[in-house]
Amino acid sequence: MVSIAAFASFAVVTAQASTPTEAPPAQQLARNTSEQERNAVKIPLELYLQGQATDQGDFFRKAFYRDARIIGYSASSRKFVDLSVEQFAGNFVGKNPEDPQTHHRSFEILEITGTVAVARVSSDLPESRYADYMSLQKLDGEWK
Repeated sequence: MVSIAAFASFAVVTAQASTPTEAPPAQQLARNTSEQERNAVKIPLELYLQGQATDQGDFFRKAFYRDARIIGYSASSRKFVDLSVEQFAGNFVGKNPEDPQTHHRSFEILEITGTVAVARVSSDLPESRYADYMSLQKLDGEWK
């Protein structure tokens, strides 16, 4: 089982206020985003969950930009991994689909700010529990 975090490269430039202010909670920022935008952010997250559930790499190819990197700690190999989307998706070949009765996955959009978003994908499996933190970016009108 590979526990991963996926990060797309991006930079955020913000203007610094002359007086410090307390930032609103992440849930507040995500709620203040339009429902249409929230639904668009959900698409790659749902594809990611489908890839996990079905063991089909094509879902991951659709969920990530082609040049994205999947990085994180692999519990099964006990080492840090840094994979291309193709390397990661190639691990999922349809041989081990999950049992929906015992494998539970969900996601929560933590924040959407302009063209970047962060979400947590939670996995509650019979043998382990873990979270993947996903950084998403909107390019050419599409979130991945």
